[in-house]
Amino acid sequence: MNDKIQMTSLENNDRPDSFPAASSNAGKNVVLAMFLFAGVLVASMFVYWHFHTVKFRPLQEAIASEFPGSKPRVDGGKRKLHVESLPRVLRVVMKIDFNVEESPDKADRQLEQVRNLAEKYVEVDTYDELELHLYQAPPEREIKQWELTLPIRSPAGPTASADRPAADETPAPPVVRDDTAE
Repeated sequence: MNDKIQMTSLENNDRPDSFPAASSNAGKNVVLAMFLFAGVLVASMFVYWHFHTVKFRPLQEAIASEFPGSKPRVDGGKRKLHVESLPRVLRVVMKIDFNVEESPDKADRQLEQVRNLAEKYVEVDTYDELELHLYQAPPEREIKQWELTLPIRSPAGPTASADRPAADETPAPPVVRDDTAE
C-alpha cells in the first residue's frame, strides 16, 4: 500500500510566491477601460436624447418663456408603434403653482395657450391628441398631478382644422384625470 503513494516535493520554482508578479499596468488599464466605457455610454445617451427631443425644443422654450418656472418637458409620438389604433400624442409636462381642482378655468386657459403655442412650433396635424400633464409640488407635501387631454384631430379627419369648432359652436371640454386620487 505504501508503494502506491508517491511523494512529491515542491521545488523552489513550484511555490506560489515564485510566480512572476502581476503587472501594475493591468489594473490601470481596467480602470481606464471602465472610464472610457462610461464616457461612451454618456455620449450615446446625450446623442439619443438630443435627436429624440430636437423637434420639440422650440415649443419647450416657448412654453418656458410663456410660463416662467413651469419647467416644461415636451415629447411626442405613439406608445406602441405596432398597434394601429393607439393615438399619436403630443405630451407636455409642466409644473404649476395652482390647484386644478380649485381653478379649473385657469387650467383650461393654460391648456388653450399650450395648444396655441404647439400650433406655432410643432406640426400638430401629425398628432391626434394633446396631453397636458400638470403637477403641483407644494413644499413638504405630496405632489399633486393632473392630466388634461384635448383632441387635436379625429382619427378620420385629415387635418387639425377640420375638427376645430366654428365660432358659434362650443368646443368639447377637455378630459381631466386626477392622478392623486388613485
